[in-house]
Amino acid sequence: MARTRVLDANVVILNHALLFGLLAGAEESEEGPSEGYLFPNDFLVLDEAHEVEDVAAKALGLEVRLGSLRFLLQRLIHPRTKKGVLTRIGDGNAVKSTLGVLAILEGAFEEILESAGLGASGQKRVRQPLGVKSELGSRLMDVRAQLLKLAEDAGDGEERNELKDHARRLEASAFGLGEFLKMSREGHAYWVERRLPEEGRAHRGEMSLHASPVEVAERLEELVFRPDCTTIMTSATLDVGRGLEFFAKRVGAQEAETLLVESPFDYESQMRVYLPKGMPEPSEGQRFQEALEGWIQRFVGMTKGKAFVLFTSRAMLRKTAEGMAEWFEEQGLRLLVQDKGNSRTRLLK
Repeated sequence: MARTRVLDANVVILNHALLFGLLAGAEESEEGPSEGYLFPNDFLVLDEAHEVEDVAAKALGLEVRLGSLRFLLQRLIHPRTKKGVLTRIGDGNAVKSTLGVLAILEGAFEEILESAGLGASGQKRVRQPLGVKSELGSRLMDVRAQLLKLAEDAGDGEERNELKDHARRLEASAFGLGEFLKMSREGHAYWVERRLPEEGRAHRGEMSLHASPVEVAERLEELVFRPDCTTIMTSATLDVGRGLEFFAKRVGAQEAETLLVESPFDYESQMRVYLPKGMPEPSEGQRFQEALEGWIQRFVGMTKGKAFVLFTSRAMLRKTAEGMAEWFEEQGLRLLVQDKGNSRTRLLK
């Protein structure tokens, strides 16, 4: 149904990461790249183009996360609840294989990170193959093969598509793991990461393997700025005081036509910048906190509640929200806080 709607649509809206993943996949497919990007004679409009270089480096690189792989396998069969896709199907061999992979999963990541010399947390650059002989990749491919067999037996329908999707994801993870251990991609930087669980959070921390192209310009030139294809890139922050040539070079668009358009926003008459004097340092604890809440009260009062307050520290956000909750209530203003299950998307809605 979703694929049919996409094929029938006049406009398809994607985020950058998904777009670059699809472009790379189309190029590497047996059919090769089409006459357009994703469809014949299509074109791209990339908004927020200042993010293209960073997003493309990540999307065109390699990332294998313990948490994502665990979640994928537990959707097949959860070791504690015994619920999942395979439970519905009732295939004992696939269940046994999947539980076997889950049993070795964390240890396999731990072995790789220890071989890289990574400590309790942080990230570590990997400059040469680690020499780790992991069985994780082959075990993932075994489960993949079983899922594809079950998909064939399922015939057409949602169950078949779900099994094939899981098989594809397992193959991608196994491939990424192999690519990382071999370090076979030239012009890529490799590293490992470990993130400890946040205090008061239910998740168990994260371990991950990464590779990213050092420069994406050449790759983007092949994927995006191809002959006989059209791409429009827009952003309010591409000009860094020396025209658009610097940005164009970074993303492989040296031959592109460029155009600078003045902003319609009249900064001089439509905005003001306030810089509080005598603000205590954050290290001054309660004195800083009292000053912070005082300035927030002043500016929120000036805008009659129409304010968006940004924090660089989650702990400071929580403390300030708790400390000012009573004041907001007294003013008859609704206070929304991005914390405790309130995502930014939910807050905006």
